[in-house]
Amino acid sequence: MSFSKAFWGGKLLGTAILEQLADYKKLQLGLSPIQYGGGYMRIPLGGLSTSFLASGELVGHSGTTGSFMFNYPQKDLHFIGDLSQFANPGAPIRFAMQLAMVTG
Repeated sequence: MSFSKAFWGGKLLGTAILEQLADYKKLQLGLSPIQYGGGYMRIPLGGLSTSFLASGELVGHSGTTGSFMFNYPQKDLHFIGDLSQFANPGAPIRFAMQLAMVTG
Protein backbone atom coordinates (compact mmCIF):
# COMPACT_ATOMS: atom_id res chain seq x y z
CA MET A 1 0.00 0.00 0.00
CA SER A 2 2.85 2.38 0.80
CA PHE A 3 4.41 1.75 -2.61
CA SER A 4 1.10 2.29 -4.43
CA LYS A 5 0.40 5.55 -2.61
CA ALA A 6 3.94 6.82 -3.22
CA PHE A 7 3.96 5.80 -6.90
CA TRP A 8 0.56 7.26 -7.81
CA GLY A 9 1.13 10.26 -5.57
CA GLY A 10 4.21 11.22 -7.61
CA LYS A 11 6.64 10.70 -4.74
CA LEU A 12 8.70 7.99 -6.50
CA LEU A 13 9.04 9.34 -10.03
CA GLY A 14 7.43 12.75 -9.82
CA THR A 15 4.14 13.85 -11.31
CA ALA A 16 5.77 15.09 -14.54
CA ILE A 17 7.05 11.56 -15.28
CA LEU A 18 3.62 10.06 -14.54
CA GLU A 19 2.06 12.49 -17.01
CA GLN A 20 4.60 11.46 -19.67
CA LEU A 21 3.83 7.77 -19.09
CA ALA A 22 0.10 8.31 -19.58
CA ASP A 23 0.04 7.55 -23.32
CA TYR A 24 -2.36 4.63 -23.48
CA LYS A 25 -3.10 2.33 -26.41
CA LYS A 26 -6.06 -0.03 -26.69
CA LEU A 27 -5.21 -3.72 -26.62
CA GLN A 28 -6.75 -6.31 -28.93
CA LEU A 29 -10.52 -6.57 -28.90
CA GLY A 30 -10.62 -9.58 -26.56
CA LEU A 31 -8.95 -7.53 -23.82
CA SER A 32 -11.31 -4.57 -24.02
CA PRO A 33 -11.65 -2.20 -22.17
CA ILE A 34 -8.02 -2.48 -21.02
CA GLN A 35 -5.55 0.05 -22.39
CA TYR A 36 -1.79 -0.12 -21.91
CA GLY A 37 0.95 2.47 -21.76
CA GLY A 38 3.87 3.52 -19.63
CA GLY A 39 4.27 0.03 -18.21
CA TYR A 40 0.84 -0.20 -16.63
CA MET A 41 -2.81 -0.73 -17.48
CA ARG A 42 -5.61 1.80 -17.64
CA ILE A 43 -9.12 0.42 -17.33
CA PRO A 44 -11.85 2.94 -18.07
CA LEU A 45 -14.88 2.35 -15.87
CA GLY A 46 -18.45 3.15 -16.74
CA GLY A 47 -20.55 1.94 -19.57
CA LEU A 48 -21.20 -1.72 -20.20
CA SER A 49 -17.93 -2.98 -18.70
CA THR A 50 -19.17 -2.05 -15.21
CA SER A 51 -22.92 -2.02 -15.87
CA PHE A 52 -22.81 1.76 -15.36
CA LEU A 53 -22.11 1.20 -11.63
CA ALA A 54 -18.71 2.91 -11.56
CA SER A 55 -17.03 5.85 -13.24
CA GLY A 56 -13.48 7.05 -13.66
CA GLU A 57 -10.66 4.58 -14.23
CA LEU A 58 -8.38 2.04 -12.63
CA VAL A 59 -4.64 2.32 -13.23
CA GLY A 60 -2.13 -0.33 -12.27
CA HIS A 61 -1.29 -3.87 -13.22
CA SER A 62 -2.02 -7.52 -12.59
CA GLY A 63 0.25 -10.51 -12.80
CA THR A 64 -0.17 -13.95 -14.35
CA THR A 65 -0.45 -15.61 -10.94
CA GLY A 66 -3.34 -13.43 -9.77
CA SER A 67 -1.45 -10.62 -8.08
CA PHE A 68 -2.68 -7.08 -8.67
CA MET A 69 -2.17 -3.45 -7.67
CA PHE A 70 -4.66 -0.87 -8.93
CA ASN A 71 -5.32 2.72 -8.02
CA TYR A 72 -8.83 4.17 -8.28
CA PRO A 73 -7.88 7.87 -8.24
CA GLN A 74 -11.44 9.21 -8.39
CA LYS A 75 -12.12 7.66 -4.98
CA ASP A 76 -8.52 7.76 -3.65
CA LEU A 77 -8.58 3.97 -3.21
CA HIS A 78 -5.86 1.37 -3.75
CA PHE A 79 -6.74 -2.27 -4.47
CA ILE A 80 -3.80 -4.59 -3.80
CA GLY A 81 -3.84 -8.35 -3.41
CA ASP A 82 -3.16 -11.80 -4.77
CA LEU A 83 -5.71 -14.38 -5.84
CA SER A 84 -2.91 -16.98 -5.97
CA GLN A 85 -4.00 -18.84 -9.09
CA PHE A 86 -2.88 -19.44 -12.69
CA ALA A 87 -6.13 -20.74 -14.19
CA ASN A 88 -7.81 -17.41 -14.88
CA PRO A 89 -5.41 -14.52 -15.60
CA GLY A 90 -8.29 -12.05 -16.03
CA ALA A 91 -9.70 -12.72 -12.56
CA PRO A 92 -7.71 -10.02 -10.72
CA ILE A 93 -8.80 -7.38 -13.25
CA ARG A 94 -12.45 -8.35 -12.95
CA PHE A 95 -12.10 -8.41 -9.15
CA ALA A 96 -10.65 -4.89 -9.08
CA MET A 97 -13.45 -3.68 -11.35
CA GLN A 98 -16.01 -5.26 -8.99
CA LEU A 99 -14.38 -3.48 -6.05
CA ALA A 100 -14.67 -0.19 -7.94
CA MET A 101 -18.37 -0.89 -8.64
CA VAL A 102 -19.24 -1.44 -4.97
CA THR A 103 -17.39 1.73 -3.94
CA GLY A 104 -18.64 3.71 -6.97
